[in-house]
Amino acid sequence: MSKDNPGQEGRFKLAVKKRDVVCQVCFKADNLEVHHIVTRNNKFLKYDMNNGILLCADHHVYSPVFSAHRTVRLFLDWFENRYPERWEYLQRHKNKVFHKELEVQKVNKK
Repeated sequence: MSKDNPGQEGRFKLAVKKRDVVCQVCFKADNLEVHHIVTRNNKFLKYDMNNGILLCADHHVYSPVFSAHRTVRLFLDWFENRYPERWEYLQRHKNKVFHKELEVQKVNKK
C-alpha cells in the first residue's frame, strides 16, 4: 500500500478551513484545527470533505465539558443533529474499506 501524499493532507485541511471559516461549535475565528469525524485511519474517508470539521482547540481537544476528543459521544450526537446529511453519508461509507478488504481476502483464499 502506498503512503499518503503529504500535500493531500494540507489540501484537505485548507479546503475544510475555507468552507467552515470559524469553529462550528462556538464560531470563534482563532486557534482553529481540523477534526476528522471518522478516524483518519479510514483511508476511504480520510480526505472526504464530509468527514472534516473546523473546531477551535478547546472544542477539538481541550474542553472537558464539550470536545471532539474528550466528550466523544456528546460531540458525535451534536454532529449528527447539526449535520444529519453528512452524518448519514459517513455512516453509509465508513465501512467500505473494511468490506473491500474482506472481499480481497475471500478471493485470495480461493
